[in-house]
This record gives sequence, C-alpha cells and structure tokens, in this order.
Amino acid sequence: MIFQPTILLIAVYITCAQAAKLPSFFTKCKKSDPNIGVCLEQSGNAGMVQFTKGDDGYHIQSFSPLKVPEIYIDVNGGLYINLTDVEILDFEQTVLKKAK
Repeated sequence: MIFQPTILLIAVYITCAQAAKLPSFFTKCKKSDPNIGVCLEQSGNAGMVQFTKGDDGYHIQSFSPLKVPEIYIDVNGGLYINLTDVEILDFEQTVLKKAK
C-alpha cells in the first residue's frame, strides 16, 4: 500500500512520455500484445535503475532517495498510520511483480 502513490506517479510519467519519445531505458509495449503485462514488467524493471537516477532531458528528478512528504494508511477503518517526511532508500532496487 505504501508504494501505490509512487507507482501511480511513475505510470503518469510513462503515460506522458507516450506523446514524446520514450527514454532509451524503457521498451515500448504494444496494447495489442496479449502478454502486455509481461512486457510492462520487463520494461519497468529494466528501466527502474536509470529512471530513479533522473533524466535531465525529460525533466525527471532523481528518486534516490525518494522523498515522500506524507503517507497516510487506513487499515480497515481500525488502524490509522500517518507518516511524515519519509525518505525511501534504495528505491532503484524496486521490482515490479505484476503489471496490467
């Protein structure tokens, strides 16, 4: 649950990049590919290390460390966790396990 906003942010960057040329460290996947999930996982994992370093050409700042101002977690309405000023280290070691 903690990484969902970050994955969403990455998805937004990738979606915006569709209008432009993708960085060389990402492989373009075709929507018509019946194994698009596998393609997305492989492309995302291959590009994660480079992506987290940032890319001046695409105005992407470094994600190392990933700084998140606030994370709020509501677990079944009974447990609330609020984290502030979070720094996630080694984000470049993130592995995408499933993509659709």
